[in-house]
Amino acid sequence: MRQAVRCVAVIGGALMLLAGPTGGCKRSDPSGKRAFPVPVPTRKTPRAVRALDGGVVSGGGEKSGTPCDQGDDDPECLRGSCKAGNATGCARLGRAYANGLGVHKDDARAVSYYRKGCDRGSAEACTNLGFMLDRGRGVTADPSQALLYSRLGCERGDPHGCTNVGSMYENGHGVAKDDAQATAWYRRGCAGGDGAGCINLGIDYEEGLGVPKDEAKAISLYRDAVALGDVRGHTCLGHMYQDGKGAARDLDAAIASYNAGCDGGDGRGCSDLGVLYELGRDVVKDDGRAAYYYGKACEAKFAKGCSNLAIAYEHGRGIAKDLGRALASRQQACDGGDATGCVDLGVMYEKGLGVRSDQTRAAALYRGVCDRGDARGCGALGFLFESGTGVAKDLAQARIYYSKGCDSKDALSCLNLGVMHENGVGIPQDPARAEAIYRSNCDAHEQRGCAYLGVLYQKGLGVPKNEMRAARYFRRGCDAGDARGCGDLGSAYEGGRGVPRDDAQAVSYFRKACDAELGTGCFNLGVMYLNGRGVARSPDQARELFKRACRDGDRTGCKTASDLDR
Repeated sequence: MRQAVRCVAVIGGALMLLAGPTGGCKRSDPSGKRAFPVPVPTRKTPRAVRALDGGVVSGGGEKSGTPCDQGDDDPECLRGSCKAGNATGCARLGRAYANGLGVHKDDARAVSYYRKGCDRGSAEACTNLGFMLDRGRGVTADPSQALLYSRLGCERGDPHGCTNVGSMYENGHGVAKDDAQATAWYRRGCAGGDGAGCINLGIDYEEGLGVPKDEAKAISLYRDAVALGDVRGHTCLGHMYQDGKGAARDLDAAIASYNAGCDGGDGRGCSDLGVLYELGRDVVKDDGRAAYYYGKACEAKFAKGCSNLAIAYEHGRGIAKDLGRALASRQQACDGGDATGCVDLGVMYEKGLGVRSDQTRAAALYRGVCDRGDARGCGALGFLFESGTGVAKDLAQARIYYSKGCDSKDALSCLNLGVMHENGVGIPQDPARAEAIYRSNCDAHEQRGCAYLGVLYQKGLGVPKNEMRAARYFRRGCDAGDARGCGDLGSAYEGGRGVPRDDAQAVSYFRKACDAELGTGCFNLGVMYLNGRGVARSPDQARELFKRACRDGDRTGCKTASDLDR
């Protein structure tokens, strides 16, 4: 019997549930007032943002001209108003071009009109010009100029500009990072009536950034945000009530707050409810309700909600299985800036799940998110370079991308880099380096690292040969849910390597591996049925297991099934 083997790289498989409520309000990156989507930031807790809808804010000193009615967004009226020197008309026309409202979307024209409006005294125009400069929309990105115009918007009376300045100080964007300065600017934004400023200031108090930690004060500020009409304050309150931060733990109040946020259009609140019901976290587990709330989150353009909805569609969890809708939801997530959505979309194109296989498209998706710093995307791209799938085979590039992913703590990237060192693929063979990588992963509770480490002990590569220790590592991986650990432990029992020979135990562990869709596990279980070892002999059952192994990617299973069918 052949021993279960390890694949060089695995990137698909079950896609993880995205994080939901984490005990803290979520931040968004510096933005100002906007209605167009921007990438989800890589901060652990992204800052709140202000949408570009609502009334126009004008600061002191605005030059006069022929105004349009407040609710009149007719481009011709706004164009005439701006031409006549009305700063608000210029600001609103800039907003129209930035968002494609009644005109073709044109960021360069939006910048031009925002600049005219700012020059004529519109605080809102200055804030939005700062945003465009920060994002490089219609103009070359210039963080220092973005800071200048955001500050000018704040000084002229637009509180959203104050909040944006705070975000730039917090992230060290266009200015030296300074949490105390960030807090001061958030305070100005909040005091001026910007709910996002109150939320960001609340996060500072919740986390103790730039101010002494004060969770009760954070709750007060989140309530202020709600009073100012920012529904995201409800979601922030939900986290506090759920975790008992700043107030007694109150699950009913938490759910009510999440619902208030969700009903008000905050997709994060909807997604957090979905996670509660999917995990059965303090509520009765209900996959149907989870899928419903993920759908609402996605409708509200919350990208991670779309990713979670895709998982529900992919696995038929609380909703009818539909790979086509899973693909569409992942496309929405990716378009909304969710890196996980982009990687999982790439997996679907790579594997041909719900769409015609397109390896080149998969490679482009992985490269895009890797370039933005997503570790999993780097590892996935490394695998394509190693296998020559969708890109020209290039082991040097594979090593580079695995290293990028590993440096950013992606466990699978580290394992695949370890395999290259273990086998001398594209680099000099270095089992000791492989052992260090596998051990680090295993110690960090990455179960696959334990099984890989076990193989080194079984073979005596980079470590003294020790089959008993190898079996212990296989068991550790299997107990943590790693199919390969189960398969390798089954092989150890089948051959009496490091454990007493026991065919019944071998069958048990091969079955666990097979149930987890490991092709070699199904193949080895089929051999046990074919030979009547540890189980009643059944050639028919063996044939079905070999076919199953084939479906799960085991080529020997394909050949053996074909031979039995003759």
